[in-house]
Amino acid sequence: MALEDYRAKRNFGATPEPEAGEAPEAGPLLFVLQRHRATNDHFDLRLELNGVLKSWAVPKGPSDDPADKRFAAQTEDHPYGYASFEGVIPTGHYGAGEMMVWDCGTWFADEVEPLDLRFFDPEVRRAHQAAALAQLDAGKLGITLRGSRIKGSYALVRTKEGWLMIKHGDAYARKGVDFSGMTSLLTGRSYDQIARGESSGFGLPDLIPSGGLEPFPAHLRPMKAEMGDRPFDSPEWFFEPKMDGIRMLAFCEGERVRLMTRSGRDQTRQFPAVARELASRRLFAVLDGEVVAFDEGRPCFSGMMKRFHLADDLSLAEADQKIPCVFFAFDLLHLDGRDCRRATNLTRKRWLQALVLPSPLLQVVEHLLEHGTTFYQAAVAAGFEGAMAKRIEGRYDSDKRNSGWLKLKYTSTREFVIGGFTEGEGSRSGTFGGIYLGVWEGESFRFVGKVGSGFNERDLVEVRALMDAQLQASNPFDGPVEVEARTKWCKPNLVMEVKFAEVMPSGHLRAPVFIRMRPDADVSDAVVPVITVHEPAASEENALAAKPLRDPLIDSVLAQLESPQKDMILSVGPEKIKLSNLDKKLWPNATKRDLLRYYARIAPTLLPHLQDRPITLIRFPDGIFGEKFFQKHIDLGRPDFLRTVPFWSDTNKKNQDFLLIDSLAGLLWLGQIGAIELHAPAGRIVGEGSHVFIDSDANLEKSVVNYPDFLRFDLDPMIYSGQEAEGEEPELNHEAFEKTKSVAFWIRDLVRPLGMEPFVKTTGKTGLHLFIPMQRNLDTQTVRHICGLFSQTIVAQHPREATVEWEVKKRTGKIYLDYNMNGLGKTLGAIFSPRAHPLATVSMPLTWEELEKAYPGDYTLFTVPDKIDAEGDPWARILEQAADLMKLVG
Repeated sequence: MALEDYRAKRNFGATPEPEAGEAPEAGPLLFVLQRHRATNDHFDLRLELNGVLKSWAVPKGPSDDPADKRFAAQTEDHPYGYASFEGVIPTGHYGAGEMMVWDCGTWFADEVEPLDLRFFDPEVRRAHQAAALAQLDAGKLGITLRGSRIKGSYALVRTKEGWLMIKHGDAYARKGVDFSGMTSLLTGRSYDQIARGESSGFGLPDLIPSGGLEPFPAHLRPMKAEMGDRPFDSPEWFFEPKMDGIRMLAFCEGERVRLMTRSGRDQTRQFPAVARELASRRLFAVLDGEVVAFDEGRPCFSGMMKRFHLADDLSLAEADQKIPCVFFAFDLLHLDGRDCRRATNLTRKRWLQALVLPSPLLQVVEHLLEHGTTFYQAAVAAGFEGAMAKRIEGRYDSDKRNSGWLKLKYTSTREFVIGGFTEGEGSRSGTFGGIYLGVWEGESFRFVGKVGSGFNERDLVEVRALMDAQLQASNPFDGPVEVEARTKWCKPNLVMEVKFAEVMPSGHLRAPVFIRMRPDADVSDAVVPVITVHEPAASEENALAAKPLRDPLIDSVLAQLESPQKDMILSVGPEKIKLSNLDKKLWPNATKRDLLRYYARIAPTLLPHLQDRPITLIRFPDGIFGEKFFQKHIDLGRPDFLRTVPFWSDTNKKNQDFLLIDSLAGLLWLGQIGAIELHAPAGRIVGEGSHVFIDSDANLEKSVVNYPDFLRFDLDPMIYSGQEAEGEEPELNHEAFEKTKSVAFWIRDLVRPLGMEPFVKTTGKTGLHLFIPMQRNLDTQTVRHICGLFSQTIVAQHPREATVEWEVKKRTGKIYLDYNMNGLGKTLGAIFSPRAHPLATVSMPLTWEELEKAYPGDYTLFTVPDKIDAEGDPWARILEQAADLMKLVG
């Protein structure tokens, strides 16, 4: 018998080595490389052939360098069950020492003619083995190994001294690879850990897919992930980058390949190069992954989506040349007649890594065990959407949403179904104004809000054409919908991806922004989001509370700004910003580089306050003592990632695109163009009401932007230090600022008994701003009138200190209360905005306790970020304290 020599050398009552192990009759052929610390540390190569493991001892181990000819001494055949043996052979027994599974996978003979890899067919499998045995008997066998650590073609050649194991010169040949320090592939244990009997924490998994046979799946639906609340670390999970591509299942039946989207659409024809690459592998497998397009080395989702509309072979071939696509596999569902879905997530990942021989068009998504926070930060810094967390012991649930997979996304984006739209007006005439979005809640289609921003001119035309093809007379939503005039309804067949700030308690989206259409998506996937919260252990929870998660994009930007280069290309995730003159002095003590550092560090705190507010810039290209100019719109040189909204300009009496700053990249771009001061209105472009901001003053007055979030007091001290030149405004001085504080406290004491809570900040120059958050049920003209009444009350109580007089000579020596800053279109210096002051001061939010000792010069580009990191933003929850002024003042 083939195993007689093996059994004769072992005492199975005293050694843990297996006595037997039945090989399967169908499925892929197994290979294993075991590392063995016996008398000499060496590797054992074992190939499954005719029910046993043909074995060779390779003293120096395998090499990926074709120049190396590694000696391999053929040893006795081993039973099939030996392949998964990992443990200690006791002293005094044959082969005493530690044994680990160093690599494993599947193999096939290179030169079997005809090359037929239908190993799920027992007859084909037997014929393949017979041909390989014949070659082995002849003294030369070419093999392709599909392992996790070694891949590609090798030769086993018999010589007079013994056998040689030689790497062929294929795509997987490498020089200088050192395999000596690697631990067990299956358990991660070292020799010493195996000797001590340490557990890996998990059972020993199958080396390759096994179990009962199943027919090749004609159809499968992908597993769905839930949303995770935040990154986390756990030894029970592994982590992958969240790719920005189209989810595809690749059904590979030899040279026949089908690429199916998650909605079940066959898109093979749209990706001919990827299909050819998969077909060349002659796999009988189902892979789960994403097709990702690249343009100049960067992921390009829009370029990939264009393929959905290409029909002729010439156009598709041209697309493959201009914007090549890569299939990134991250899971294995079926292999050679075996159902892989019942295996654990980590086992399937290892099988996939072993199966796929990477190429420029076919890659395996990398993963990291346990350290999810670090992985997430690295993934976002590299430009990925975030990370995927997968529970090691989880299984694959086709067409189900499972908390064993979690999406950890950097921005809140989800897919929604279009239910209708409003006809466009003005510059959007012929397209649309806003789009009604919905999600499925069981059998009900629920309205979640409207999106009208994020569309460029091309998007407007293309999306309108798609919606026109789905028009219907009736409203498709179940339940209440905020219906505007000129609404048209659509069949709920179109899926759109949208970015948003949060889901409000009402279930509606706050600040939605169009990202892209998703023709690859299934409408049934657009459901009410389930957020899975990772519950850390007590010690982990305390650590997270003490040390909040740092934003990896910001760390990446700050690291790049440390370069001494004056000009550079700054990478902000997927966006690129050309920076110049970084060492130019914008303030006497601060450069453009300092401004960019400030914007990067303050971005997480500042951006929520700018969200959905059209921004006015004051630019100082040559510094605060040079020429300055105001700017609300930028047409030339504006990057694509900047968000804009069309607005009627009361100054120019025409429609223009106003800037909205809602991203780190947008904020940094403002720094590059010398935008030192950022001024924001009290109103936002979102909310209930009209979203038409174009064509006339009347449209603006009817729109949501005319209904502010705040009643605002602008306290401007007109008290001179005596050092000003003739005609100059008062400079910052302690006497003036102390009197300004007093007026601020008088206003606080006036409005608090009425149920209003004022928030205070420095202007960054000489004065103070007080903001009273309010419900958006009064227009700016009414709010201006109310602020005027309050201001006049303060003046009546303190006529020597305060004034509302406009003439300079009448307000000199007093604190001027400018209630007109509540008018439509009026802006004030935004919270945390730098100011054109020689001390590089910032408009700083304060608590009322801090105001007592505060002085504007204390809050600069250099001091504010550290203060916010240590203490947080006192205005962070300002909108949650909105008072109903309509009820309070009647």
